[in-house]
Amino acid sequence: MTKPSNFNLDITSELDQLELTLALGFGDHKARAFRVDVSKENVPRLHLLWHNNPESSEKTQSLFVQLGPTEILPMVRAWLGEVTYPSCPNFDGSCYKGFRAHTGGTLKEPYDFYRILIVEPEWAMYHK
Repeated sequence: MTKPSNFNLDITSELDQLELTLALGFGDHKARAFRVDVSKENVPRLHLLWHNNPESSEKTQSLFVQLGPTEILPMVRAWLGEVTYPSCPNFDGSCYKGFRAHTGGTLKEPYDFYRILIVEPEWAMYHK
């Protein structure tokens, strides 16, 4: 599945939806590099990239092999298992550890031609 150049994705869910989300977000891309940073809101983020941009000033790590969504799933799950989640929101309902996967390209997160997805720890919230 080739994605259009204006493809945009923003999904927040429980961890059991991570595999499906990665498949949708990757399309026919394979990750060749990744970068870990922290958002302005102090949330850890994992950037999955289809190319390691040698001109980037960001600390990007090349992957040893190209990884599709199925192959990179264990790495993303492990990363989410180790990062610190933000505080669970105080509301009338339940929170479960989950994730947010998005393509960026907003005013808060500038577009990166080489990015496939950004994955962040996020609470899946269920209201009563």
